[in-house]
Amino acid sequence: MIAPPAADFSAEFDRIDGALEDLQSRIESCRQAIILARAAIVMGLVTLGAVLTIASAYATATVIFAAITAIIAGTVWSGANKSTKDELETERAAAEARKSELFDLIANQNGWEREAPGTYH
Repeated sequence: MIAPPAADFSAEFDRIDGALEDLQSRIESCRQAIILARAAIVMGLVTLGAVLTIASAYATATVIFAAITAIIAGTVWSGANKSTKDELETERAAAEARKSELFDLIANQNGWEREAPGTYH
């Protein structure tokens, strides 16, 4: 890999850091959506279970249909956000690897030895 000029390192680090922050906020958004989807599944199951066992007087087609819809929609929503989160985590790992490569490149150019994380005394 050909080393860019020193000024470009700073711009590249800023670009990578910005991308990492964006990816982290999008991953967190997916996590929250997964939690909401799981809550919809649980509410659908609780409603369906209660209507079919305890509160059979409320077992109308609308209530049963709404409970089943919540279960199915929650499952689809959870799966979609899980796959999106996995893709974003892959992108984040690639950006962190690129940042690590830049650190190594700078260290090699300056003759520094890069210390392993957590070895500070």
